[in-house]
Amino acid sequence: KYEWEPMPHAIVANPMDMLTAKPKNELMNERSFEVDDWVIDNRRLASIVRIGYGAYAGEARVVRPDESPSEFTAGRWTRIAGLLPISLPMKFVVTPAEVATANDPPVYIAKGTIITLTGFDNDGDLKVLIDGHAGRHAIFMHDAVALQCAS
Repeated sequence: KYEWEPMPHAIVANPMDMLTAKPKNELMNERSFEVDDWVIDNRRLASIVRIGYGAYAGEARVVRPDESPSEFTAGRWTRIAGLLPISLPMKFVVTPAEVATANDPPVYIAKGTIITLTGFDNDGDLKVLIDGHAGRHAIFMHDAVALQCAS
């Protein structure tokens, strides 16, 4: 027989959960995400493909834009507390030498250029505004790995 005292300020539905219950203030600080949510993970764009439970509670499996979310081994587990929700419009900076837009003809975006993510098109590619270039542009999703959150 095991005996324990309830944790102060714990939120529990089942008395057996008191062994692993979190204080209210910890639960309030955790963000709530769902599968297919776009987030910022380590200043990079990522999509949530799985929410952890059991040994992975408090974690989410995220994939980068150049990874296939349908592959079970794609992505990595990361703490949900470290993820930031996408808040449109959101500024990013181009990090490699250059990125080409999906426009015809393409616009070549130089390293260090600030772009503003305004949404996603019907194909799942990024709709962006580019500093110094008039109009709306698209960036292929797989090229979004070249972007780093500017804020």
